[in-house]
Amino acid sequence: MQSDTLVGVVVKADTLGSAEAFMRLLSNAQIPARSIDVGPVGKKDVISARAAAMQNKYLGVVLAFSVPLLPEALEEARRGSVKIFQSEVIYRVLEDYLSWLKEEKERDQSAVLSELALPAKIIALPNCFFRLCKPAIFGVEVVAGRLRPGARLMNSSGEMIGVVKAIQDKKGSLQLLSEKEQAAISMDEPYCGKTFKAGEQLYVYISKPQAERLKGSPGLLTEKELVLLDEIQRVAGASVI
Repeated sequence: MQSDTLVGVVVKADTLGSAEAFMRLLSNAQIPARSIDVGPVGKKDVISARAAAMQNKYLGVVLAFSVPLLPEALEEARRGSVKIFQSEVIYRVLEDYLSWLKEEKERDQSAVLSELALPAKIIALPNCFFRLCKPAIFGVEVVAGRLRPGARLMNSSGEMIGVVKAIQDKKGSLQLLSEKEQAAISMDEPYCGKTFKAGEQLYVYISKPQAERLKGSPGLLTEKELVLLDEIQRVAGASVI
């Protein structure tokens, strides 16, 4: 049951019947298998998993049901940082892998979120210019997306407005402002009423590399945020597309 041309997990089981049962479990969970064989986990299996990881890190693992791990396999796994999930209970192997998979994806998404700007469209609220400049402090509402401190804002013509220094409401500083939420933001660069007007919509600027990373991270953005990201690209013009 070899299929080394596929990107998928490497499975080792104690019997042909167990291997077939494991194949059904993987199929139901929509997890592709690179190979499914009978016998102990050897060095070749770990090397095969590492090759899969080069194309998809979440699939570059070995799932071992009721079989021993040869010393050479353990050493190769340690050297190549390949995860091996082993148990005498067939369901436990899959459950442990799925649990690890969930944690890895959440960790990776958190890392991406901490590095990248999130798409957001906001509106400068009327009658909420609290300080006109240096810094400008004014009320906003998030029309779509999520706004964080550090975001660079532009107007609907793609002209840069400045950087959001802080977001604050009555309870204190905020690290995230979501859709339909209102708060005050501070910025050093703009002059309220001149750089932008009350009621004007502003966008978070997202560079082309950042946009590509956001689109290439499944589950990071909602469908609505992906649509907004395309809108931001159009507004920014050639600098993002």
